[in-house]
Amino acid sequence: MMLAEITGWRLSGGGGGWRRLETERRRWSRAPAGKRAIVVIGAGSALERERQETERQRRKVFHLSMDDLDHQKLKAKDFKKRLDGAGLVAQKQRMMRDPFAALLLVVFVSMRANAQPPNSSRSLDAVLQDYAYRAFVRPRTGVIYDASVPETIYGVKLSVVRLRSGSLRTRGVQFYEFQFPPGVRGWPYVERLALVYQNLVNWSSIYYHVPGHTLVSPVLGILAYEASNLTATNLPELNVAATMRPISVNFLSTTIPSGLTAKCVRFDLNGSLEYSNLSAPNTCSALKQGHFSLVVESIAPVSAPSPAPSEVPPSPLPNQAPAPGGVESQGKSSSKLWKVTVGAVVGGFVVVAGLAICAIALLGLKRKSQLAAMERQADQGEALRVSEIGSTKAPAAIGTRTQPILETEYVA
Repeated sequence: MMLAEITGWRLSGGGGGWRRLETERRRWSRAPAGKRAIVVIGAGSALERERQETERQRRKVFHLSMDDLDHQKLKAKDFKKRLDGAGLVAQKQRMMRDPFAALLLVVFVSMRANAQPPNSSRSLDAVLQDYAYRAFVRPRTGVIYDASVPETIYGVKLSVVRLRSGSLRTRGVQFYEFQFPPGVRGWPYVERLALVYQNLVNWSSIYYHVPGHTLVSPVLGILAYEASNLTATNLPELNVAATMRPISVNFLSTTIPSGLTAKCVRFDLNGSLEYSNLSAPNTCSALKQGHFSLVVESIAPVSAPSPAPSEVPPSPLPNQAPAPGGVESQGKSSSKLWKVTVGAVVGGFVVVAGLAICAIALLGLKRKSQLAAMERQADQGEALRVSEIGSTKAPAAIGTRTQPILETEYVA
């Protein structure tokens, strides 16, 4: 029978306990018969102490591990607090030391910049065209799709419909407030076009202004784009115009203030304004696409009443000193006269100097032309006649200026 069975020990894991048991078994086998019980008791107590020590070490390691984990958690919390409490400037400075972090910062800033609303009506049209085309998930011709808009222009209503150019020309289309009659053509010609509907609601007065007038209805826009590529962005608008009957725009939900007369205004893509009268109650007519709204004339502030004739102050007497206002007006007029005089003198001097320079230049040109004529005459000289002597041609003078004289004549 083994020693473990005799003592009833429960040994668990590890090779140290079994080695100690083997040592004690050998001692037990070599011990006399009367002393074997003592050896068994000693072995049991030794193994028990070893087991307790192992358990103590295991608990100590476990507690140390738990303490380290708690310590790491505390360090993480403290680091997070210090990071949150630190200024953004210091964080940016540390990020700028790392090129990759600097690149991330630039990308973040550009994303924040892109999150700003469009700064003009034309850029707004480009953004709305992009978001309108995103609504064409499974596009079908003649079906109106409502599109979402960026959060920066929240509230704008955006819709789009795709049509065939021939169908628009022969049948027309009803698109919310817009009524396109038959005969509407678009150029340059495309097989399919998309009509983008815009209702700017509260953003109307931000992007569109009418001098001397006030908007009384939201700005409604209708623009046509080519629909062959539904993933394209920044597309140019097509030219759409009615050839038979005008396009009508119905502002049925708009109430005109009492006592005021409303007018129709069309905002062209080039920034010009076109005014027209209402063709029907709250209805405008136009021959081209664009943005439309109803406006009324702005009420001018009431001016102060003019004084009665009896309240006009009398003119000052000759012996009285002029009023301060009169002195100020006289000073202004004298200073204005002085400025005009100086300007006239300077202008006359500039004109005279210009005329003098022109005269000098003309004289120089005349002198150069005379010198050139004299040089041409000198180069030409006297022309000699060409005579034939046998088969040879040579210049020959007509006559001589002095007749030859023999030397003998001088002697005589």
